[in-house]
Amino acid sequence: MILIKIIKPIYWQWLRTYTAIQQFVANFKPSSATVALKYLSKNKLDIAQISFNDIDFIYKNLKSWTDSPSVTGKKIITNILEPLKKGASVDDDCMGVIVETRSHSALEFVVCNFIEQTGKRVQLFHGKENTAFILNSKIGDLVKNGVVFLVKLDIDSLNAESYNSLFLNEIFWGLIVARDKIIVFQTDSVICNASNYQLSDFIHFDYIGAWWHNRLIPNGLILDGGVGGFSIRDYDLSIESVRRFSNHNWQGGEDDFFAFHIELLGGKVGKKSDCIKFCTQNEFLSESYSAHQVNNLNPEALEQFLLYCPDAEKIL
Repeated sequence: MILIKIIKPIYWQWLRTYTAIQQFVANFKPSSATVALKYLSKNKLDIAQISFNDIDFIYKNLKSWTDSPSVTGKKIITNILEPLKKGASVDDDCMGVIVETRSHSALEFVVCNFIEQTGKRVQLFHGKENTAFILNSKIGDLVKNGVVFLVKLDIDSLNAESYNSLFLNEIFWGLIVARDKIIVFQTDSVICNASNYQLSDFIHFDYIGAWWHNRLIPNGLILDGGVGGFSIRDYDLSIESVRRFSNHNWQGGEDDFFAFHIELLGGKVGKKSDCIKFCTQNEFLSESYSAHQVNNLNPEALEQFLLYCPDAEKIL
């Protein structure tokens, strides 16, 4: 017992140091998508034809992740989505997409903030429980005026696993009415009025979000692109990623999935220098266009960020 007590803290200190070194080294390595592309090129495999079987060497080494889409979760989401009718597609060059099944106190603010700051319309996927809540808020008038499109999911709530399963479902992407660029946002995101950056500075990216806390993410991949809670995504590359690769038992979040596969398909994903200008989350490194989960900032950084972007107080 005495020996265990001595060894245990030494082991944990070693593990923390080893992990920190791995994360540091990952900053200088090519992304996992780049590694996969080199492998495919070496083996003369056409990227236009590959499926998940061709990059199984990547998938089989992924570390397990708690909220990964499960087989059961995927079936439940499919059963919810299949009865829904597709709406007519629209020719908007960009549209906001938010999934929120709760009567969340920040929902009205984030939807209105998005529309006011971007001038773009929003598609809101909601649940059974919050229909009246939405229609009785300012969002209700936006629905009447055709600025917000509602899609009702036959579900009371979504946990993290179900949310990830939803985004990896082709039927879900078929229900999205925009066909160019979409901006996925959540109730803990905001667009900063004082920023010198504009949406036009980032719309050419096929995937960009807030920079990861570490480029080496928990499932073992080295990724660029960033967190999905406020992120620009190319519609065609997103649905193509789902069609060709979502049958694999993915270990990770939906944002990990798209950051990896969109780059694999040749899409332009944000590097760290781009992401910190686009969205703040884990560090306040630039007076960014937007923010997501600013409660992740340390107290001093959060105080400074709120001075720069006071509206972020409403998403804490």
